[in-house]
Amino acid sequence: MRILGFLLLLAGLGPGLRSQEAFLAKPYLQVGAAPKADRLELLWLARDVDHAWTVTLKTLGESAWKSASAATCRTVTLAGLPPHRIYAAKLQGLKAGAAFQYRVSMDGRTVFEAKGRGPKNATQPQHILLFGDGATGSPHQKAIAARMAQQDPDAVFILGDIVYSRGRASEYLDRFFPIYNADEHGPGQGGPLMRSVPFIPVLGNHDVMPLNARGDRPSDGLAYYLYWSLPLNGPLLKAGGPNTPIIQPLYWSEFLKGTGPRFPGMGNYSFTLGNAHWTVLDSNPYVDWLDPALKAWLEADLREASKATWRFVLFHHPGFNGSVAHAEDQWMRLLSPVFEKHGVQLVFSGHVHAYQRSRPLTFKPEAATDATAARKGLADVNGAFAIDRAFDGHRATKARGIIYVISGAGGAELYNTKQDHKPESWQAFTQTMVSDRYSFTVLDLKGGRAELRQLAEDGTEIDHFVLTR
Repeated sequence: MRILGFLLLLAGLGPGLRSQEAFLAKPYLQVGAAPKADRLELLWLARDVDHAWTVTLKTLGESAWKSASAATCRTVTLAGLPPHRIYAAKLQGLKAGAAFQYRVSMDGRTVFEAKGRGPKNATQPQHILLFGDGATGSPHQKAIAARMAQQDPDAVFILGDIVYSRGRASEYLDRFFPIYNADEHGPGQGGPLMRSVPFIPVLGNHDVMPLNARGDRPSDGLAYYLYWSLPLNGPLLKAGGPNTPIIQPLYWSEFLKGTGPRFPGMGNYSFTLGNAHWTVLDSNPYVDWLDPALKAWLEADLREASKATWRFVLFHHPGFNGSVAHAEDQWMRLLSPVFEKHGVQLVFSGHVHAYQRSRPLTFKPEAATDATAARKGLADVNGAFAIDRAFDGHRATKARGIIYVISGAGGAELYNTKQDHKPESWQAFTQTMVSDRYSFTVLDLKGGRAELRQLAEDGTEIDHFVLTR
């Protein structure tokens, strides 16, 4: 039905296009393949038909409009999907933290207009949102999107399982773009976030899943590598090589034409935003983070970020999870010594459809841990914990160890909804668990102070703590 809906949408876009019909996915902001302090990238999806596209922009309060870079395009031609184009233009010369206005024109007439804000510098406060496991098309997904739109954030991070349930292009077009880039915001619509705020994703298991038990992947699967423009500074990986998703040979050529250099390297990347360095990792079981080459890249990335006030790491499968659900999926804790060595303060994950916060902790894995077996859920990752029980996030705000946050209640069905009322079932490292409400994370950074709040879909605050350097 999703493919049929896409076909009907295309069929309805005749020569007499109205403005709202010019796009298959309306323009949305990205940090781009090579982030810069004065630049963002604008993407949009349109039919596979020639048009003259231009983008102009200006700082709010100024009268002069200037041209963005010339729009480039990639054509997606995958079995089961009508051909369509992904356009991109660079918005350059942005002033740090300053609001700007942009217009997208097709064949000489404006068909889209929105506002954004330039990336902030290290002295400016940042207002960041994070959530995972969202795009199911549920009313809760739409309510969370609407609530986030009211926050007017500087950036939004998606902690994996971006679309359900197979990471397909058709799912992005049906359940993702229309909700997070809706023209209006409200519980039943979603919100106009993506046109004004960069969305920054993490690969989850549903973003790389095969279609069936035989391992067959749909031709429009792995759409993560089509529709995002993210830093291409990750470890060097080769299509078809180790530590990468598998592509069906039948679709290999056409898929790679659509993705270009984004596959497979865009699964891991990092960048600095203001005074915070963000490192994004692919935690799916096909990746061995104890592989010397991958581990060396991670070590170098965190070492080079040593001057950043804040160092955050994001991946989908949580290393420390107090829920019954996915208790066997905690292999990423094997990297804890690397994070501790390089001064990481917060680690964010999804996967578990709930909110959790650990106490500050350090962890030393047992030397005999079989990493391959752990990633397959066949072995526990045991080790020695040191837990900071003095930190309370209010009076005592300096943590001895890393705080691990799970924010996976963005719209998919909740897990273990009664467990938060049974703290005896939690792990010793678990500080807070809220599993019976949909929610998202609000992170405010100002100098050496980080304030985290967890908000439910009705706006209720369900957790709050402060971390200081």
